[in-house]
Amino acid sequence: MADLFNNSITNDYINPNLQPCADQNDSYYFEFLSKKQVGIISGSNTIMSFNLSDIKIPVVSWTQKLETIAQGEVIFIEGLTKGLLQRTEYFNLPFQPYDEALDKYYMQIDCSVYYNKNFKYVGININASANYDTSLPIDTAVNLILQNNNVGITLLYDPSKFTFTGSNLGFDYDVSNFVLTLYDASTISGSPITHGDPSIFNLDISEKIPYAMYPNSAMRGIFMKVHYPTTTSGYEDYVCINHVPGYFTFYELDGSSYSKVTKQVDVGMSGDSTTEKMSAVDYLAYINDSSLWTKVGALYSITTAPDSSMSGLALYNLIPGLYIFNPHTFSVQVEYMEFL
Repeated sequence: MADLFNNSITNDYINPNLQPCADQNDSYYFEFLSKKQVGIISGSNTIMSFNLSDIKIPVVSWTQKLETIAQGEVIFIEGLTKGLLQRTEYFNLPFQPYDEALDKYYMQIDCSVYYNKNFKYVGININASANYDTSLPIDTAVNLILQNNNVGITLLYDPSKFTFTGSNLGFDYDVSNFVLTLYDASTISGSPITHGDPSIFNLDISEKIPYAMYPNSAMRGIFMKVHYPTTTSGYEDYVCINHVPGYFTFYELDGSSYSKVTKQVDVGMSGDSTTEKMSAVDYLAYINDSSLWTKVGALYSITTAPDSSMSGLALYNLIPGLYIFNPHTFSVQVEYMEFL
């Protein structure tokens, strides 16, 4: 039975001013027509058509694949770009400079750096001290340790903050447990700092630029066709999809109330989530429990605009990569073309 919610006298629907069809039998079909059109067809008659000949989207890369999804299986359709960035982490100093020219020679840094190496997530501890007598500022002392361990990160100090920057686009890392010690004249002779004992500060990240605009990949557009067994009832002709954001905000039970949490979703992370990242297992469980799947039948297509630029201040327009879930007891085939 068709429901065109036309001329409704209640506010249950919004009147779209649609014209109802002539009748409601099963002889009408949505089809792709010649001359770049789609339309509603009954036998040899075209009831209405929609022109697609004026669609022209610039592309720079593309792919086409056919995937078989077994019963109960979930697959991830990866996009064609991650929009790689130069990951940067900022740590603001919680005090005013005592002497802008000399402070950097009377500091010690103790911190942990985690990064990917040979397909493993590894960490090193950095304990570096500046030295006025050898003209060794604190950022150079830290950078020497990073270089000796072949970690593609550099540190820059200025009187207001410390800035860690990845040497290459897309290099991902995390700096944590950042402890800064500032030594005064009672500890090191000649120090410009005269307030008393060494000052110890635990610094937190004040701002960061991620390693990629789209950690779980993205695309400019996708056209997807799903093939179902001929023995299905028709009501089962659907799969479930979910476009995966780079960062996901949800509510987590904290004692007797809920707190708002934002984590980076990592589709390649199969274990337990951390305080910063949400694993694929936990993300899918949340999507399923919260009914956040979108059902797709025979055809799915979506396009978007390009990003304004590949920089930290870019306008994020692209479509994230997506999960496809087959909730049925039979296999389906998904044929898709995506482009960037």
